[in-house]
Amino acid sequence: MSARPLRTIASVTSTFALVAAGLAVTTSAAHGAPNVDATTCPGTPVWTGGFTPDQPVHGLTTTRGITPEPFTGTYVDTLEDGAGRGKDILVFKLAGSRITKTNSAGDTSADAGIWAGMSGSPVYDADDNLIGSVSYRFSSDASDYAGVTPAADLLAVDKPAAPLPVVTSAAVPKAMARSMAVASESTSDTTSSYSTIRRLTLPRVSVGIPGEDATTMAAKSRTLAAKAPGKVTFQTAAAATDIDPQDAIVAGGNIASAWSYGDVTMASVGTITAVCGTKVFAFGHPDTYTGTSTATFHAASTAFIQEDGGDGSYKLVNIDTDPVGQITQDRLSGIMGVTGQLPATTLITSNTTVDGATTSATTRVAVPEALGSAVGGQVFNDVIAGLDQYSGPGEALMTWNIGYTPKGGQPATYTRTQRISLNSYFAEEAPYDLASDVEFLQTGSDTKVTINSVTVNTELKPVYNALRISRIDVRKSGKWIRVPSGGKVLANRGKPFPVQVHLVPANGDSVAEPVIKRLDPTISKTAYGTGYLSFVGGTNYYDDEEDFTIDIDEEDEDYYYSGEETLTLAEVLSALKGQVRYDSARSTQRYSTKYGTQRFSRKSVETSAVTNGSAYIRLGYVN
Repeated sequence: MSARPLRTIASVTSTFALVAAGLAVTTSAAHGAPNVDATTCPGTPVWTGGFTPDQPVHGLTTTRGITPEPFTGTYVDTLEDGAGRGKDILVFKLAGSRITKTNSAGDTSADAGIWAGMSGSPVYDADDNLIGSVSYRFSSDASDYAGVTPAADLLAVDKPAAPLPVVTSAAVPKAMARSMAVASESTSDTTSSYSTIRRLTLPRVSVGIPGEDATTMAAKSRTLAAKAPGKVTFQTAAAATDIDPQDAIVAGGNIASAWSYGDVTMASVGTITAVCGTKVFAFGHPDTYTGTSTATFHAASTAFIQEDGGDGSYKLVNIDTDPVGQITQDRLSGIMGVTGQLPATTLITSNTTVDGATTSATTRVAVPEALGSAVGGQVFNDVIAGLDQYSGPGEALMTWNIGYTPKGGQPATYTRTQRISLNSYFAEEAPYDLASDVEFLQTGSDTKVTINSVTVNTELKPVYNALRISRIDVRKSGKWIRVPSGGKVLANRGKPFPVQVHLVPANGDSVAEPVIKRLDPTISKTAYGTGYLSFVGGTNYYDDEEDFTIDIDEEDEDYYYSGEETLTLAEVLSALKGQVRYDSARSTQRYSTKYGTQRFSRKSVETSAVTNGSAYIRLGYVN
């Protein structure tokens, strides 16, 4: 998919009405006439220093649709190094838009205050020189004070120096905090409300999957946890269509920085500070602070400003899922995207059949660390759309093909088939195996592996189809004899050992039919003393971990996931291919030789439904 075209945006030229003089605070240094850079961003002169107390400013932000609206303000003070070494935060008292409101008597009070999603809103001086972007706030309560990232710092992110430690908050001098609390338009503010300035939160939104469920998938992802430490929380958003980027990608307009787009879109939402030719600057602080980035960026339309959320007010938008360009820089002072440029993506394709009718969905993942979450979200969507239920039962027969290329190697494909069925909340669990395989292949070995594509073909049914092991029989004197679990029978060395497993419906809700399966092992000639023959259903290997984890023997899990051992790609592929199908039963013979060497052998048989339960018998070895 090609990027959407974008014309060069001219600088802001209109002058807005100014508020009355605000709070006077002694600044750290007296500033005179402003210094202006007219070359860094063609068409947008950039302020580079020089303020007077209470100096009036104006800005742009978008609270509805795609058209920016004005706000006004006055300069308060500067927090030197507030955002890190050599990175100041400018403090302004703002008014208008949804920041404050005025009643019929002319009294002004805080409205939504400085909201999450306002990050990047440009601030200008009276001569329309770009001062910076609204990027910080003091309180989760509605407040009209904002911290602004200087434009010179934000526009320099395309020429990155050595990475600086990320700063999410900074202490405010007590005298300054006390003065702001007195002059605030919020009646609930106290000095403590202004003791710390904090980076504005970026609302993360999901399109195509409810925010709560996107959050669940993100919480299971090991790769996403490494990229974005802490809980990643999504709000539900919708897809917007036919947003013209020439109208929407403007200073003060919305921008969505996306990890994925299509059937499952996951993005961070903020505001554009400046458009300089093909370069788009936004946020005024990092997204995930990766330095370079492969995220895409998209136009968006504001749906509404939600007041007084758990962490203050925030903006929700609807996203145009057609990308405009690529975010190339994600730095301490903001992000930068380039229009008309797109990153390589991983294509997720799902084909889902219900009652003979097949539907397809696609998602493109631009940020590799988000691939497992996006895969999980798309399979979740397939189940919800196909069965039109969330908490009910379901069965899926799935085959997936993961196309990958190891660094320095040739493209290859890993294929697996699995049957999954649960009695409740099937939609939550259906994505687990595929997403786990993707992440383990992607990051489990000492070889860099690029996932090129993920294709999954699924047959869905709204039923619980499960068996359980109920009884073990052995053949003795020409008859089948029931052996209780833990019972002991004699077995001849070097001979086949006739044994059958009775499988019955897992519970009263299961649609599975009873069946008997043979699992005859051959007794080793070297078996000595007493051994064990255990029988396990395939779903006993399913481990409902909090993280995406491949289904392997419990004793192997520490080896594969502890991080103490460096795995080769061959070992990772072997582990993936060795996973047990849930619609199977397995017997394992464990025995010792005469010299005490521990050995085992296994045999598996396919079943017609996912199979659970376990039993064992003891074997006394004779000649």
